[in-house]
Amino acid sequence: MGDYIESFRHQMVSEGAAGGAIPAGTHLNREQRLASGGYLVPALSPVLIKDLLNMTSGLTYGGDSLAERETSRVIQEAIDRLDDKPMTTIEFAERIGECPLEFQPGSQMRYGLSADILGAVIEKVSGMSFGDFMKERLFDPLDMADTAFYVPDEKICERLSGRRVCESCGASYHVEHKPTKQEGICDSCGGKVVQRVDDKPETVLSRLATYHEKTAPLKDYYEERGKLKTVVGQDGIADTAKLTLEAIEG
Repeated sequence: MGDYIESFRHQMVSEGAAGGAIPAGTHLNREQRLASGGYLVPALSPVLIKDLLNMTSGLTYGGDSLAERETSRVIQEAIDRLDDKPMTTIEFAERIGECPLEFQPGSQMRYGLSADILGAVIEKVSGMSFGDFMKERLFDPLDMADTAFYVPDEKICERLSGRRVCESCGASYHVEHKPTKQEGICDSCGGKVVQRVDDKPETVLSRLATYHEKTAPLKDYYEERGKLKTVVGQDGIADTAKLTLEAIEG
C-alpha cells in the first residue's frame, strides 16, 4: 500500500489506550500516541492489496478503541466538509493511513474502510477519478445505465411504481425485477396482485416534490445554525443506535 498511499509506509498498530485514559474525540499525532503508554507497535507486515480485498487490513471504525476513534474522526470530518471543500478520495486515504490499525495486517478479518482505500488505489493507478473509472471500465461496457452514486427522481419513481402487492397474503412483487409467473396472480396463494395507490407514479412524484420543497431545505437550515449532527452508519444496529443517542444527548 505504501507504493500508492504515502502515509501507509510506516503503519502502526494499536494495542489499547493507557487504561482508557485517552478520551473519545481526542486527536493524537504519532508522537503523542507513542507517548501515551507505548500502546502502539509497528506493523509486522505492510497492508497489502489483498488485505483490502479480504477486509484483513486492520482499517476499522465505529468502536471505542483508539484506532477506531481515530478513523471515525476522519470520517466525520469528511462528512462535515461535503458542502465546503470536500475531501478527495486520495486525501481521505492519506488521512486514514495516518491512523493506527486495529490489528496486525492479515491476522483478522473485520469489515471497515478497506474498500474505501481501494478506491484511492484505483485513482492512483488509473489516473482517473473513481467515478470515471467505474463508468468507463464497468458501467458503460456492461450497459449499466441506471448505476450511479445517487438515484434521480425519475428512477425512484420507476422503481417504486413497478411494485405490486398480493391483496390476500401481502406478498410483494415488481413488474420488472420480480414479476409474477402469471400476470396479476400471486405465486404464493393465487390471490389478486394489485398496484397500491401509494405506488402509483403520480403519488410517488408528488411525495418527492414535497420532500424537495419542505424536507430537504431543513438540512441547510439546521446546518447553518450549527444544530445538524451526522451519524456515521455502522456495521451493527447497536453501534449505530449508540452513536445516534450520543449525538442526541451530547
